[in-house]
Amino acid sequence: MKSDNTTEKSLMYQRDDGTFIQVYIFDFAQEKKVRKRIHEEFPNATIIEQSGHGLPMFEEDAIGAYWDAYEINKKTKKPTVSMKVAREVRLNQLRACREETFKVLDQDVLVALGKGKQSNVDTIEKQKQKLRDLPQRVKSGLSKSKTLSDLDDILPPELYA
Repeated sequence: MKSDNTTEKSLMYQRDDGTFIQVYIFDFAQEKKVRKRIHEEFPNATIIEQSGHGLPMFEEDAIGAYWDAYEINKKTKKPTVSMKVAREVRLNQLRACREETFKVLDQDVLVALGKGKQSNVDTIEKQKQKLRDLPQRVKSGLSKSKTLSDLDDILPPELYA
């Protein structure tokens, strides 16, 4: 805590339905009021994490990209990451990138057709097929991943060329 009455503290609560509430405390003097209001609005919510930093609570997830994979360990009552869910999150991220690449390639096909360059169209269609096959190709790497960093390291070159 800083001595000037400001803080970077965050509180995380779990509600009865399993969803989370993330509260940021910027003014230490207001913390009791904030806690009371949370208790009034969500009487059965339990605090599960208190930190000097806001979410994400996992260093590996610096931007909170894997938020959907956060869960509570039943034994320790601490937040953890479900790698099974994180793998699906990463696959969906890659699919979203793939869709953007498809849009660019579709425009390239139109340009090539307009110029009558069938060989360019054929090359682009091969690139598009590689993109269609991408989810199946990366699943092996995803299944071997043990950490969020491992998942982030899966960067198929077709998506970033």
